[in-house]
Amino acid sequence: MDCAVYDGWHGVRPSIEMVSIDFTEARAARNARIAASVPADDLFAWAA
Repeated sequence: MDCAVYDGWHGVRPSIEMVSIDFTEARAARNARIAASVPADDLFAWAA
């Protein structure tokens, strides 16, 4: 993120800000939706 847009720094303004994002919950929800859409009796026919 560009820190130049924020003007509330006290002292030296950093040139960048690091952001860490955890997608674990989003991946689990996506995988659950995918698993729910695959018929359990025929796992390979849906992909053909």
